Amino acid sequence: MSAADLGLIVSVFLASAVEFVEALTIVLAMGVTRGWRSALAGTFAALAALVVVAGSPAMRLLRGFVRFWVDFIVGDDWRIALGVAVVLALGAVLVALEAVDEAVLAPLVAAGIVAVASFSIVSSARRERSRPLRNG
Repeated sequence: MSAADLGLIVSVFLASAVEFVEALTIVLAMGVTRGWRSALAGTFAALAALVVVAGSPAMRLLRGFVRFWVDFIVGDDWRIALGVAVVLALGAVLVALEAVDEAVLAPLVAAGIVAVASFSIVSSARRERSRPLRNG
């Protein structure tokens, strides 16, 4: 397990713990102010809904749909997707500020996207070249 995997596991665990504490706080607040019967009934109803939704075929279809689009947009190199998003965001900021004429902006954004893709390809080739060859 790499350090990045461990970091991801820890961050997801901590985020889930925060959500658990938030939900527990709401249930406790509702139990104290409105009564425990309705608070616990709501908790069990939410758990039942979670089990139904998480195990449903619709959830599998949604998960597959999201995975397809993430793979389609991000592809093999997330750096290209991030770079394109940054270039498009900068283009949107320039349009909002009216800093650049639209006739100039389109070629600028296109050149930015080509530069991002070229940089990613060159850096990937350099990484591959610096790796030692493996036998078998």
